[in-house]
Amino acid sequence: MITHIYQSSIHENWYLVLPVEKEDDFSGVPADVLAQFGDPIKIESPDVGPGALGIDLFQVRSDFDTQSYHLAKVVDPEAT
Repeated sequence: MITHIYQSSIHENWYLVLPVEKEDDFSGVPADVLAQFGDPIKIESPDVGPGALGIDLFQVRSDFDTQSYHLAKVVDPEAT
């Protein structure tokens, strides 16, 4: 799955995932979600995909079917 991933400027383990055709297009993300997320910082590394960050790929795909984004709040395994 080809996506664009952005890290939150406020929450270290929050990621916004957009479909490939929506690169840098946040128009489908509700304003309240963006306000909580902060400034999106694009992850540019081709080696870092959703799975490597602990993002549920099945949920991403499901969210892409119903909305134009996926917001992942990844729980740090060391914090549990």
